[in-house]
Amino acid sequence: KRIEAAGGIDLFIGGGTRFFMERRDGRNLAEELKAKGFTVATDMAELDGVTEGKVAALLAPNAMPTIGQGRSKDYLPGATAKALEILSNNSKKGFFVMIEGSQIDGEAHANNIEGVVAEIVDFDAAVKIAFDYADKHPGTLVVVTADHETGGTSVSYKSYPVNQPEGMQLSFSTKGHSGTVVPIFAYGAGAKNFAGIFQNKEIPGIIEELIK
Repeated sequence: KRIEAAGGIDLFIGGGTRFFMERRDGRNLAEELKAKGFTVATDMAELDGVTEGKVAALLAPNAMPTIGQGRSKDYLPGATAKALEILSNNSKKGFFVMIEGSQIDGEAHANNIEGVVAEIVDFDAAVKIAFDYADKHPGTLVVVTADHETGGTSVSYKSYPVNQPEGMQLSFSTKGHSGTVVPIFAYGAGAKNFAGIFQNKEIPGIIEELIK
């Protein structure tokens, strides 16, 4: 309801088909979205010819699988590029989009260091897509951060070896969230406003002020 009050959203890409199409209440939200003008896709290939408009891409029954579970490494950067293309064409006034590397958290909860590294590398590819977009579209701001750290990850002498040339080794101290301060990386217009240490609840307010 809060999203609808704010004018709704134009695009979302991710998992969750069962929450839209296999609901206990019998509603088919995918059909309801189509009635509201959305293009509904269940595969990224279905969006190849879509360059504007409202889009709902539901690509997995539940959450998107991890790379270790078979998710394509092309998914997140590809979805990022498609989202930027569509949203850019939808509005001359600009747009706001949130892109999440959600399975970094899941792999850290499992203390799966190889999984964490794979997911971070994938997320880094998506960030590059966003930075390249910012370079080509003056006035764009990219903010990269996290809501928390998971796993209490640290560089250690002995624990989980990672296949890196420098022989780096990492260890975990928990399978839950930690109180470790997470970084904020900002690139593009207004990036200087993110220098310093903030509570995460302050970040939306900074972005809102920059939009004005």
